[in-house]
Amino acid sequence: MEIVEILKKPFTDIGKLVVGTVLGVIPIVHFVVLGFGIDNFKKPKEIPNFSVDQFILGVKAFLLGVLYSLVPFTLAVIGLYLDYTALMAFGLVLALSLLPAITRAILEMSKKNSFKDGLNFNKIFSETYTKKFLVPWLISTLLSVVVGSLLELVPEVGWMVSTYVSTVIFWTCLGARIKI
Repeated sequence: MEIVEILKKPFTDIGKLVVGTVLGVIPIVHFVVLGFGIDNFKKPKEIPNFSVDQFILGVKAFLLGVLYSLVPFTLAVIGLYLDYTALMAFGLVLALSLLPAITRAILEMSKKNSFKDGLNFNKIFSETYTKKFLVPWLISTLLSVVVGSLLELVPEVGWMVSTYVSTVIFWTCLGARIKI
């Protein structure tokens, strides 16, 4: 799948763009957009329909992210509280370096719809920090950040649209480049 196709995908169904934009800005309900994005990973050439299952998948993905982030953010907060800059910086760097692993954990969890699979640390860490995964992850991240940032420049509605569009672009781009 070419980059141009990936960039066009969120805009090919205006109804889903509107629904995704609205859902993406409502607290708690916005988890459905994350689940919708993950479904785009599974079928990058199709636009899935919104469903309750995507809400559940989005909540599980969020919880995995929280679990993976507990240690680094705890270190950062302790460093901040103790005014120990090195510990705070280490916690923040560790948190950033875990972003690809969190993505991989979400994919493992969604593959069999098993939260436990997202906690298989040996498998996730051994398969995350490889060229095969990191390069597509970086490309997907950069593409979604650039598009999201550009959409943020649109007055009044850009920030709302960017949540849905950048989520679809990230997971579609990743799904088009790797198979789990």
